[in-house]
Amino acid sequence: MKNFENDIRDYYEKEYGEDYHIFYACSWEEIPFSFQWGVYVDFFDANGILIEDLSNWDGEEKYFDWCIRTDKLYESEMDWYNRQEARKAALEKAIEIYNSLDQ
Repeated sequence: MKNFENDIRDYYEKEYGEDYHIFYACSWEEIPFSFQWGVYVDFFDANGILIEDLSNWDGEEKYFDWCIRTDKLYESEMDWYNRQEARKAALEKAIEIYNSLDQ
């Protein structure tokens, strides 16, 4: 089984640590969630897990939805109160899927 907590830090340092001096000065935990989100999406893409933002606005109401796809599954959740809540829910599901993968 994989370990997301260790792997995301390693991925962050390898992919972004030296090229982006503003991030290099910060540890992973110090970066705001909105900044971490892009790294999460890249990390999961690299591991075969696609997180899609299905949020939209119909002219009157905003809807914050997401889905996760792999080669074997499709899961989605709809109608979150805001984008941050939707992202956190998607992240929890993506971590669950990632941690269940074989090495």
